[in-house]
Amino acid sequence: MTSRKLLRTLIDYEEEAQNILNEPVRSFYYSGAEYGKAHRRNIKALQKIYLCPNICVDVSERDTSANFLGYSIPIPLGISPTAQHKHANFEGELATARAAAYHNTPYVMSLFSNISVRQVIHAVPGVKILIQLQFMKDRDILSKLLNQFINDGVKGICLTLDIPIINPTKPGLLSLASKYSIPNIPTELREKTKTSLTLFDNDHITWEDVAWFISKSTVPVIVKGVLSPKNALEAINIGAAGIWISNHGGRQLADAPPTIEALRVIAPLAKKAKIPLYIDGGIRSGGDILKCLALGADIVFLGRPIISGLVVGGYKGVVDTLNIIKRDFEANMAMCGFKNVKEINEKCLWENISKI
Repeated sequence: MTSRKLLRTLIDYEEEAQNILNEPVRSFYYSGAEYGKAHRRNIKALQKIYLCPNICVDVSERDTSANFLGYSIPIPLGISPTAQHKHANFEGELATARAAAYHNTPYVMSLFSNISVRQVIHAVPGVKILIQLQFMKDRDILSKLLNQFINDGVKGICLTLDIPIINPTKPGLLSLASKYSIPNIPTELREKTKTSLTLFDNDHITWEDVAWFISKSTVPVIVKGVLSPKNALEAINIGAAGIWISNHGGRQLADAPPTIEALRVIAPLAKKAKIPLYIDGGIRSGGDILKCLALGADIVFLGRPIISGLVVGGYKGVVDTLNIIKRDFEANMAMCGFKNVKEINEKCLWENISKI
C-alpha cells in the first residue's frame, strides 16, 4: 500500500486516489458527461434510500455467497469494465485480475484494456474473466474478436449497447491513447483508434444485430446499458443471458436516470422472465449492495472504486477495497436480519416499513 492514511471506506480510497492522480488521468477515471451530472445522480439516489434494521433475529450463521453464470461467488459482487488500468498502476489489469482471483470475484475486462485478455487469463490461474465488447461496423472484425475471446477462455460476453455515438462531453480514451497500447484491438485497427473511435459508433445497431451476435456466441451474452422496461423486454425477447442496468457510469447520456431507479421498474420484468439482473452505478458501500438486491438485482458491479484501490495500492489496494465492501455488506445484511442472500427482500427498505 502506498498510502499512509487509514482508509476505512471506498470513499476514503476515492479521495486518496484523486489526490494522487494528475490530469488528464483523474478526469478520465472520475469525470462524466456534462461535468458528471448522471454520475453524481447515481450516488445521491442510493443515499436517499434508507435501510430498516431488524433486531432480535438469529444471524449468527451467515452466508453471503451468490451465483453468477453458474459459478458460486463469495458475495453478489463483480468488477465492471473500466479502460486502461496502466494509468492507475504499472501492473494494469494484471493487478486487478489477481485481486479478483484472490476474492473469487468475476471481472469484466474492457475491450480497451492495456493488457490483453489472453495474457491475463494465462497469467492469473482461476480468474473468472468476461470481456466487454461493443458493436463495430465491420461484422467480420467483430466475429473475429468474439471467437478470439472465446478461444482465450472468457466466461461470457458483456455487450455494451448504450453508445450509439460517444457523448462529446465525455472524458475520452483519446487523451490517453498514445502512452500505452490497447492489445485487444486487432493490430490493423490500433493506429486508427489512436486518433478516432468512429470504428465503434453504434448508430446503426438494431435488436436484430444483437440477436445475430448472440446466435454467434457459444458463451453467455449479457446486454449492458439497459435503463427502460421497453429495452429490457427487447433484450429478453432476443435471448440475452442477462440484463445489466447501467448508465455507463454517467459518461454517456448526462440526463439519464440513476440506475437504482431504473432497477425498480425493470426488476419485475426480469423476475417474470427468470433472467438474471445486474446493476452498476454509484455503488460505494455494502449497504448500497443490499439496497440493490432488495430491489431485485442479482449481482452488483463496481467500477470506479476498483480504480481507486488500484491507484492507491495496486493489487493490495484492490484486495482491500473488495475486503471493505465485503465486510460492510455482511454487516448490513446481519443488521437487517438476513442470514443469507436468498432471504433479502424489499422489506428491509424503510419505504416499505408499513408492510409487516
